[in-house]
Amino acid sequence: MREEEKRLPAILLVDDDPAVLDIISLTLRGAGYTVVTAKDGKEALVKLFSDPAWGENGFPDLILSDIMMPVMDGYEFCEKVKKNPKIRHIPFIFLTAKTATADRAKALFLGCQRYLTKPCRRKELLQVVNDRLVDAEQTKALLAETDPVMEGDLSKTSILSLVDLFLIGGWSGKIYLAKAGEAGSLEFFQGDVVQASWSEKDGQEALRLILELKEGSFMLERK
Repeated sequence: MREEEKRLPAILLVDDDPAVLDIISLTLRGAGYTVVTAKDGKEALVKLFSDPAWGENGFPDLILSDIMMPVMDGYEFCEKVKKNPKIRHIPFIFLTAKTATADRAKALFLGCQRYLTKPCRRKELLQVVNDRLVDAEQTKALLAETDPVMEGDLSKTSILSLVDLFLIGGWSGKIYLAKAGEAGSLEFFQGDVVQASWSEKDGQEALRLILELKEGSFMLERK
């Protein structure tokens, strides 16, 4: 293996369908990613802590998981990842056939901010994976900030990176958001979203709309 290949992001791909594992892993490897596969959440947890492919990082750079799986489904797997301080920082994407709004909302509240529906095109898959990795790098830089109050532009600082700050840091506090006359907020307690509001909406629908914001302003306060 060449030296430059060792630095490529590593992805844990989890799905109970062998054909999906083959197709997606080939796509990701063709784009230069290192890929380790698992057939359910239980096997994925074992590989998270033990697979040699993670190298010096100790863990994958991203998790891409199905939801409907035997033994341990994607929801339970995601919850276990996000409740563990050692691995909760790993970006998580669901790739699933479940398309209902309630399923998306459940994923968001568990800490999975990206959601791809099957079947998805190669370009879409690679774009979402790349975007999520970029957001994760932005979060690492923001975690170095010591000021409990932060303000900025959502076109420069991703809303997903801001949410990750609370998730990874286990912080409590609020993110206030505004865009073109509309406003809302996300409230966190020890890293979990406990309340979301946007314009006249609240709860799951508000959270979904907030996480789709690409522009606007924000003010973050953490306790």
